[in-house]
Amino acid sequence: MLRPESLLTRNLVAEYRALQMHHWWLARQGPMEGLHTALCAMRAEVFREVGPFNPDLRHTEAPEYGHRLRQRYEVRGTAAIAGVHDHDTTLRVLLPKVFLRARASAAEVRPGETLGGATARVLASGLVLAAALTSPLPLVTGPAGVAVPLVLLAGATALEAGTYRRVAADRGVRFGLRFALVHLLYQLTSAAGAAVGTGQRLWHRLTWRPDPTVGVPR
Repeated sequence: MLRPESLLTRNLVAEYRALQMHHWWLARQGPMEGLHTALCAMRAEVFREVGPFNPDLRHTEAPEYGHRLRQRYEVRGTAAIAGVHDHDTTLRVLLPKVFLRARASAAEVRPGETLGGATARVLASGLVLAAALTSPLPLVTGPAGVAVPLVLLAGATALEAGTYRRVAADRGVRFGLRFALVHLLYQLTSAAGAAVGTGQRLWHRLTWRPDPTVGVPR
């Protein structure tokens, strides 16, 4: 499990990422749906059996490796072992990385993999994206349309309520509000990347045609 502080940097973005990952991992004690390579350990013989990471992948090497690992072994999270990671320090660095990883993961998701690592986490991000997409609704329907994005945001907040409560209790309400703002940007970016990746995967399936020359003897 990652500790709730960044190794070197102490600004808002780095602290947000440290707390976000800490509380999410803290809630995932026991069997996990994926592998988080920022902090993991396995026996040498297991690594030799499963093999190394795929060097051809740029943003999905961890989910792909976790998928291979979970075909043979159970991946578990534990608070008994903790470490510190140096996190991204600006939104300019963090958000493009989040978008690319979410897009690539959605485009390359394999049977048995869970996109985003947990159903509630994926759903919360999807609700944030839906709230952003429906925010212009009042321009068409009038003031009553404001209720739609607000209800969607309320649903996303409820799914993440445990994390918000713990952060506010540990760091104060003021920091908790700043944390929530950055987290909304994180969720929106992640969901947008996943939506683009899903669209790319569906488009590939619709337009893919087998090569008629493959398998034909010369």
